[in-house]
Amino acid sequence: MSIPDWLLDVCAGISLLVAALSAGTLLAARESRRGAADITICQILMGVAMAGVLVTGLHLLPDAAWAVVFAATTAWFDWRLWRESREHSAGAAIAGPYAAHLVGSAAMLYVFTALARPAPDSGMAGMAGMSGMPGMAGGSPSTLPVLRAPTLAFVFAVLLIAFTVRDLDRRPSADGYFQAGGRRVALGVTMAFLLIIMI
Repeated sequence: MSIPDWLLDVCAGISLLVAALSAGTLLAARESRRGAADITICQILMGVAMAGVLVTGLHLLPDAAWAVVFAATTAWFDWRLWRESREHSAGAAIAGPYAAHLVGSAAMLYVFTALARPAPDSGMAGMAGMSGMPGMAGGSPSTLPVLRAPTLAFVFAVLLIAFTVRDLDRRPSADGYFQAGGRRVALGVTMAFLLIIMI
């Protein structure tokens, strides 16, 4: 699917902003001993990884390396959710933050294992070098890779939107939930958008 470069740049900027805010929170938590470091680290990783999918120049690691990273975070949040459900209840565990991060991590794992890079078109590659061609200016749309198993991408997008709506419906509290929830909302919306445009 062809998407305007400026829109991809905006989404990548949001992802990197969330990663930067999460990194700042992680540094502050070292002094105050507050916050869940695993959630914050996951938000940093998701922000950086999504920016790399959206803008090629920001792609820091190979897809296989990102897949390993998100396989680890998926397993971690699966274990945290299981432990939370044992301590409280399944409903309380799903209402907590770990379920949303489990879905987000699994969605990112899916993205990096289901990417199907578009085959280079030699004819278009030759035309791209011609400066006089209309529509070949810097504002031309980018073609993103597509995802295999698009139905799974749609399911992940729906789940991310559902968790985002849940987070937006919650009242902010004094324990920093609003800040953490706000970052989760930004990542959820951006990730759902990414999945939809890559179907």
